[in-house]
Amino acid sequence: MRNKKIPLQMPVLSSPVKRALQTAVLAFPNEGEVKTDERLPRVDELQQVLEKKPEPGTNQVLVAHYHTFKNQLQEFLNHLGLVILQPLGAEQGYRILRQVDILQASLVKYGSGVIEPAASNDNN
Repeated sequence: MRNKKIPLQMPVLSSPVKRALQTAVLAFPNEGEVKTDERLPRVDELQQVLEKKPEPGTNQVLVAHYHTFKNQLQEFLNHLGLVILQPLGAEQGYRILRQVDILQASLVKYGSGVIEPAASNDNN
């Protein structure tokens, strides 16, 4: 996101659940870049978070577990998925703009990670 110069609202909001928080801190390692939000693991409060508009000219990043977002975004979200949505405001919902499979995008960019065997020089 930084390389693409996408303006982010800081801090990034993370679920307090350990694996989500670890992921957020790995992605945003600088002091003060991550803040836990107790609403993120609560399915009944997630709608409020997804509807909240970020500061003008910025984008808000939310990091939580698949099972939390699954109830709201099930048809758009895969494991290691990223959903880009546009919040429409309190009690107005949100619009899905794009879904990105992070694993697939990484494999395309960086390759599969599979090391091919070296070609044999054996002339037998």
